[in-house]
Amino acid sequence: MKKLGAFLVGLGLVTGSVFAAATNSAVSINTVGFVNKTLTAGEWLLTTCNFQKVGGGTNTLLDVYGTNQLAQNDLLGLCDLVILFNPNSATYQTFAQWTDGNFYLANDGGQWGDSIVSNAVIPVGTAMWVVPAGNQVGAKKLTLAGEVVSVATQQVSIVSGWQLVGYPFTCDMPLQQTGLAASGAAKNDLLGLCDLVIVWTGTAYQTYALWTDNNWYMANDGGQWGDSILASNSLHLAEGFWYIAQNNMTWSETNKYLNNLK
Repeated sequence: MKKLGAFLVGLGLVTGSVFAAATNSAVSINTVGFVNKTLTAGEWLLTTCNFQKVGGGTNTLLDVYGTNQLAQNDLLGLCDLVILFNPNSATYQTFAQWTDGNFYLANDGGQWGDSIVSNAVIPVGTAMWVVPAGNQVGAKKLTLAGEVVSVATQQVSIVSGWQLVGYPFTCDMPLQQTGLAASGAAKNDLLGLCDLVIVWTGTAYQTYALWTDNNWYMANDGGQWGDSILASNSLHLAEGFWYIAQNNMTWSETNKYLNNLK
């Protein structure tokens, strides 16, 4: 269990129950943890929940955000928003919490006024935008929590075109070490024929493309692509990213930390 404690500290995941279990050498409970993100006034946050639902099943919006983290109001403009992207229809759906704590469809004032309750399912590997309320001042903390993903493999459906995704395990992972290339991501000498990963660096977007050697390279434009600069970034906990696929595929990812949970 010392291995497990070291692993969690490395991830920045801390829970009292986990370390109590480690101290008592108990392995019967599931490992849980959390990660904090900052929602800043006037700035959209691209995030993902890399945790399983506590107790089993698939996360929903209420499982991820609860009822006391996001701004709730009768007025849509004074609510925090969660925006999901549907890659099959290439459309967005916005959700907001009313003062009863439920999520409602909220693409616009008309839809908000229809009071349609919708607690959307959020499978591990789904990314979303969180938009701060119009009256937010400064920054506030959002906490994403749950059980550490403990399955041996995860399958994420990728469709041709754009989609918002997140790394489907509870850890940071270097882009070069993901299973995207092995899962059939398009690779080519020509930038326009490659699959792309687009991440937010905190100040700007950075695009990466897959070359024929199965490595990802920086590719904001043809000039950067031609410089052949290997990607050195990681896909981080609670950080979503855009994936642009040339073709449909299933992203099969293996659990790199599974032995640490035993």
